[in-house]
Amino acid sequence: MTAEGPGQNYLLEDGVLRCTAPSPDRFYQEDPSRILELFTACAAWNCTVEIETYAAALKNVSLLNRLPGTVLRESVQSLLLSDMPQALDPLIAAGAFASYGIANSISCLCDLQQVPCTMETRWWSFLRMCNANYRFVCERFGFSQRFAEALVGLDRLAATRTLPDSIQALKYLLSTLPEIDYEAAVQTFLLHDARWEGQLELFEQLRETGEPYLVRHLAVTPAELLASGVPAAKMNRVLRALLDAVIKAPSVNTQPALMMLAGTLKDQYR
Repeated sequence: MTAEGPGQNYLLEDGVLRCTAPSPDRFYQEDPSRILELFTACAAWNCTVEIETYAAALKNVSLLNRLPGTVLRESVQSLLLSDMPQALDPLIAAGAFASYGIANSISCLCDLQQVPCTMETRWWSFLRMCNANYRFVCERFGFSQRFAEALVGLDRLAATRTLPDSIQALKYLLSTLPEIDYEAAVQTFLLHDARWEGQLELFEQLRETGEPYLVRHLAVTPAELLASGVPAAKMNRVLRALLDAVIKAPSVNTQPALMMLAGTLKDQYR
């Protein structure tokens, strides 16, 4: 069965999906990935599952542990990014992902429909609703370290007590975080925290200036700095100092100026 239509072992009729295999129980035992496909299809078509099919699928949820974490991750992500993320609710309640650090949810996942449909914001919101540890979940599911850091960055951003009230303050805040989709993050926070009103307008003003606030915005690269004699052990501190300099004075963001400053900085750090 694919997301495009029911397979030969299913019948979709009057908005209800039914497994037509002689033994639905055995059908899911033979291939546990079919359980995930069933709920993915329901989310794609916004339909419900016939009661016997539903019972047979949930009866065999424990067999999902036989599948690679990446297979489970792709299915969870497909549901999270769908228009019906609450299709995950019965799987979570049945313990399908308990060994991956997702044991329960504190509310119906239908609230995720309002969250901007990006990987970062949907996963972050979902894992918060499940009181899950981001790093543990990402490790078990095989996500990159960068993605785990982005989720932690969103957590830090959401906990910010004093929000930036100027372009300069916003640049500094963003420079201290992993690179994230700030616009989607603010839209997510606004669902539950009115303090973020006005932040989208401030971010738009920052984008219009074109001023640098990330390491990748610098007019020099780590490779160029390394070639110029900046030791790898000092690279992060030199980059941070260069970024602070261009945040304060964007006109400094030229290769000659930054290379000269880096030459001075590399001798200051031990």
